Amino acid sequence: MNGNKREPMGSDLLRQRRNLLVISLGLLAVQLAGATFEDKVSIFGAGITFEHPERLLIGAWVLWAYFLLRYFQYLHEEPDLGLRQGMRRWLLRRYGDNSEHVSEVFEWESWWRWGIKEVYGNPPDDGDWGQTRPSEQRTIALGTARAFAFVAIRTPRLTDYLLPVAVALLPLALKGWEWAKLLHNLATTS
Repeated sequence: MNGNKREPMGSDLLRQRRNLLVISLGLLAVQLAGATFEDKVSIFGAGITFEHPERLLIGAWVLWAYFLLRYFQYLHEEPDLGLRQGMRRWLLRRYGDNSEHVSEVFEWESWWRWGIKEVYGNPPDDGDWGQTRPSEQRTIALGTARAFAFVAIRTPRLTDYLLPVAVALLPLALKGWEWAKLLHNLATTS
């Protein structure tokens, strides 16, 4: 990723995202609209009769799980999502120092947590920039949340990569809610 230009999403990931969104939105429409499947369907003039049309929904859930797995597999293979870089740019503007080595100020401790490195002039030969000073937990948490909000609002990163997962989890959440209500009703009537 060069500067602020973003790399295009890989075509394989794009296909997986499309498949996941289509099946997820289909399941969501079935659940919210209360759609049912008929036992007779006509495709290109040929009639197909289903003995158990409700089983088509089970097949849709199997496809949903498959497409969700495939999306995560291809998402993991993407070389750079740009989320961390976008957050890093925001953090550098907010908490960075004015040294010439400003790109080395932050050290990511995990995928969501960062620490501030003390930078003193030119790096030594062994590349050790100094100790990571522990920042206040509140500063780290707020900085991370604000950087994530910046990336989510000002760049397409969130909608490209993470929103499809949220859309995919909606039908599962609705189905879980439906099952919880059913179990509650069974428990209260017994």
